[in-house]
Amino acid sequence: MRRVLRALRTLLAFAMPAYLVLLMTLAVQGAISPWPPARAVLARHPGQVPVMVGMATHARQLPGRGLESTKSRYYVLLPEALREPRLLRITQVDSATATESASRAGFWALLAAVAACAVGTWWFWLPPRGLARGPRP
Repeated sequence: MRRVLRALRTLLAFAMPAYLVLLMTLAVQGAISPWPPARAVLARHPGQVPVMVGMATHARQLPGRGLESTKSRYYVLLPEALREPRLLRITQVDSATATESASRAGFWALLAAVAACAVGTWWFWLPPRGLARGPRP
């Protein structure tokens, strides 16, 4: 049991800061190279700064129709998120026009994950003096 807990501790110690770095990398990538299908949808939100916080790609085989590919990008719109917190999902199926959907629960889940990873990163890597909590050999 101790080995399992030690392995879990080590996994969390590295996964939490990795998630935060991944999130920052997605935001930078979304700013530098915007997803072309999302441009028309994001243009409907003037004065907002889209921050990309996620992406997904799914493919499935449909009988008689072939392969269907679904691509999604997830954005938080600032400063709108301060007034109306929501996660904007922009989805494109095959080469059709992109559609949008919004989720308040998705925003709060993202915020909870970021907060948990920030606290976890602090806990494992930046402990107060006298508390050595990082991954142990």
